[in-house]
Amino acid sequence: MIPPGFLPAAPASADGRYRLLFVHAHPDDESIVSGATMSYFARSGAEVTLLTSTRGELGEVIPDELKHLEQGLPNSVRDGGQGLARVRAAELEQAAAALGVKQRYFLGEGLALSPGSTDTVYRDSGMSWGPDGRAQASATVLPGSFSRAPLEEVAAHTAALIRALRPDVVVTYAPDGGYGHPDHVRTHQMTIAAVELAAAAGDSRSAAWNVPLTHAILSDRPEQPHDPAAPVFWIDGDLAAKREAMRAHQTQIVVEEDRFALSDLVFRPLTGREGFQLFRVALTPFGFQPVNPLAKTPPAKRTFVDWLGYTSSAVFAGVLVAALGTMLHSRTSAIGSWQAPWGALLALLLLASSMILLRAWSRSVSMALVLGIISYATCVMFSFPHGQVALIMGDLPGSLWLYGIAVVLLLFMVQALISTWFKAVKRRPRV
Repeated sequence: MIPPGFLPAAPASADGRYRLLFVHAHPDDESIVSGATMSYFARSGAEVTLLTSTRGELGEVIPDELKHLEQGLPNSVRDGGQGLARVRAAELEQAAAALGVKQRYFLGEGLALSPGSTDTVYRDSGMSWGPDGRAQASATVLPGSFSRAPLEEVAAHTAALIRALRPDVVVTYAPDGGYGHPDHVRTHQMTIAAVELAAAAGDSRSAAWNVPLTHAILSDRPEQPHDPAAPVFWIDGDLAAKREAMRAHQTQIVVEEDRFALSDLVFRPLTGREGFQLFRVALTPFGFQPVNPLAKTPPAKRTFVDWLGYTSSAVFAGVLVAALGTMLHSRTSAIGSWQAPWGALLALLLLASSMILLRAWSRSVSMALVLGIISYATCVMFSFPHGQVALIMGDLPGSLWLYGIAVVLLLFMVQALISTWFKAVKRRPRV
């Protein structure tokens, strides 16, 4: 059963089928971290597509009879990894068949090629292990390696595929690539940039497409905890299909019934339960909102029209709150010989709540202050006599309402200054 929120409420395609695009760095990645989910959707009638960035030319090799294909060993074939690439591409074909995935592409060819570009093969960048146990860039990164390719170039290829497929969901790695491999990190950067690019005006052959939901694959490493600010989805997929797909990658994986090992030959549990986290939601055809606050891609910039809308709303809300508060402020209740000015207190609560809501909506303290200033200016006008009496008198309720607005404004400004100071201290580099 698919958890609510992983898919949009309804598919965008006319045939009623959901479309999902999974973007991975090397052959075997798709099976290890998302194979059960891919197979589940493919066999449920969804259209599942796989995009692979490289052919894994520099991967380590497990079987002795194929060890000569691994680059950098004394007896290896000096072909730059082309032999291993051919074997791994064949393994990927077999794995995709086991998962039921009928559409797959390598970056830089077929539909994953930007208009006007020539076919390009992006090589495995290689990696080394850092002192913290995480992957890092190799000491030597060869020309043509994926991680060295211009981001705008590879993102344009991926955007072309997105526009052609029009997926409801795109799935790729988290910003750190799961465990730090430079090709995984670049695949994340490429995919997020492509999602934004695909939503912009397309070429004459394909219209723009605004991907509804983008998910990041959860890392199983203990130093990568789940981000509590974004929804997490656990999918119990097709374990049998995942097992067969992983077996197809014989150069990279050893598979037993309920466990598997990579080139380090350290066995890990084999499970069909895979985790994903909501990363981005399409808000409008013109911009996106990152869901994950750890994301390195900023939210869409707000335009002049956005700010005009916020300001107009603040002015209108300020006049409305002033009018409602003035109508309410004179209400009192007798407590012994004292008249409790509950109306003025309720009017001030209405003002503060409106400022808080506007600040949350506009993500701007300035807009909340505009609302308060407009309310105060309007109430000052109400305090001038019109005819025999003024709408706001100089009694306790009137004074509490009129001067209380100034106090609320002052508290908002102090809070904004304190918040700005804390942010500046937090950003200050430590020595």
